[in-house]
Amino acid sequence: MANGINAIANLLGKVNANGALLVTLDGGAGSATTMTVDTLTFNNANPDVSLSRGAANRLDLATGDSFNIVDGGLTVGGSLGITLGSGAPIVWTSRLNMVAPADGLLRLSNNAGTDFTRLILGTNDASGVAIKKSGVGILLRLGDDSAYCTLSAGNVHAQGTLNSEGILHVANAVATPAGGSTAIRLVFGTTAGFGIYVGSGAPTVSAAQGSIYLRSNGSSTSTRCYVNTDGGTTWTNFVTAA
Repeated sequence: MANGINAIANLLGKVNANGALLVTLDGGAGSATTMTVDTLTFNNANPDVSLSRGAANRLDLATGDSFNIVDGGLTVGGSLGITLGSGAPIVWTSRLNMVAPADGLLRLSNNAGTDFTRLILGTNDASGVAIKKSGVGILLRLGDDSAYCTLSAGNVHAQGTLNSEGILHVANAVATPAGGSTAIRLVFGTTAGFGIYVGSGAPTVSAAQGSIYLRSNGSSTSTRCYVNTDGGTTWTNFVTAA
């Protein structure tokens, strides 16, 4: 049997110092080189890894086997992409765990799967931005978590309390309008137009009854603040102490 193995080795290639069979296929000039294999099983003494043709145009590792790239990368061409089994995670050793717990859901966690720090967009410094987990809330921070970042949005819907630890600047791009405007106001509750308005000069803007108007250029005790009395454009001035 040994002579037969050596003969095959001499025909196909050679056995190196580690006992590995090195195979060289040469179909000759102008001809194809082909090796047809049904299943490759590694570790002859105690077979534990098998690679086989699972279906047309598909290679399968046996159940329980794994594929490890010791060094280098993995490149996927074409448009098929990489398909994972349901619930199979992508793990960065000792760093991050990414898994889809259900259809349409993506969960990011630390390596233990118990918590999460932040998702960085851009660079990991003050030039990037990050979404940070804080208890059961989220914070918008710089990439290095050194300070808060800026949020710009068309509309923000808060179902609970909206807290501000800094200045709450309303309509910061709108110039103070003459007579008031619906473009710059604070509105309360479900009554349309009920709120606080600002402007220069006497109020002419239409607002809900009971709304308040703050005049930027009021110069006397009777021209600084007004209240709407009819749900339209009629306003009555407050008389202030000074």
